[in-house]
Amino acid sequence: MEIEITRYIRIDKLIRNITDNSLKDEIRAQFAKDVATSSKKFIRDGKVTPKLKKSTIRIRKKYFDVSHEKPLLRQEHLVNSIQATPSGVKYLSYGNNHRLGDNRNGTVREFISIRADESEKERILNKIKQKYVNKIKDTLRK
Repeated sequence: MEIEITRYIRIDKLIRNITDNSLKDEIRAQFAKDVATSSKKFIRDGKVTPKLKKSTIRIRKKYFDVSHEKPLLRQEHLVNSIQATPSGVKYLSYGNNHRLGDNRNGTVREFISIRADESEKERILNKIKQKYVNKIKDTLRK
């Protein structure tokens, strides 16, 4: 009986790649990119809560000619500032005022999608996990 080897498993390469910071940096960068993209979509789709008060909607229509009722999207400065960086996600400084409720009326409006929407968090994490698993599989096969 003969045994034929069709694949080699390179454990040494796997260990080197897992402990190498470049793989961690790559995964961190992809995670930040996905969170930034998802957060922009979250705001543009009007999913930020709480919804605007009727008085705010009237003021927006009268003085700013804004016809939609989506929070944090009047001039789109905040949504356009959301960017992925090597260390995470950055946005205009007043974004923290909305996230922490440090604004005129104390309303907390979380716009980072993975903090505000559990299903979006799971989707992004599963995507990153799958990418990581695929990298490991590829390393084992080489």
